[in-house]
Amino acid sequence: MQGAASWTGTGAVTIAPLRRWVCTVSWNLVARRATATLLLVLLAVACGSSGGRERTWRDLQLTLPEGWIVFEEEPTRLSVADDELGEEGARGPAEAAAFFTHEPRSSPDDWRQLIEDLDGTLERDERISVGGAPATKLVFRHESNGVPLREMVVIIPSRDIVILMQPVVVRGQADGPDLFETHLDAFEDLLSSLRFGAPASALRGE
Repeated sequence: MQGAASWTGTGAVTIAPLRRWVCTVSWNLVARRATATLLLVLLAVACGSSGGRERTWRDLQLTLPEGWIVFEEEPTRLSVADDELGEEGARGPAEAAAFFTHEPRSSPDDWRQLIEDLDGTLERDERISVGGAPATKLVFRHESNGVPLREMVVIIPSRDIVILMQPVVVRGQADGPDLFETHLDAFEDLLSSLRFGAPASALRGE
């Protein structure tokens, strides 16, 4: 299983709650990054950003919220934020980010277990439709490196896609849950804009 990228401005690249970062990580590794939150700043600075609100990634079309940018795009990952990210360990103007990842075989139960392993609190667990595809939305709270966080993950098994939405925070910051709430409408607008075409595998004739 591959997984979603996440950041935390603590000065070192971390993965979510399952192991260690490598450029091509398994879902377990990425899940660990997800909980460490928002720390691929060096990668973001290296990759830069690209303009245009209408984006196509794999078999997915989306419209970025006003002012949002793409700061990382690879065959298995698309990362977007509401503004530029800061340098390593420093806060930039960005307050919110979303990470789209191609994660074959990932499931809602994987994330429920992850939240439990983090001693997190699952606030919402609901079935939704994203671009016509069945999905599960989980909203949860947890703490990473002493930083309180509130995040949302949307799992779309039929498309092998996981979307992680979270605040951009640095060590010592305590307003992560408030930032999440501030940008919740933008997160929901991003979700509602998603449209699926033919699966990427079908386009390749697989």
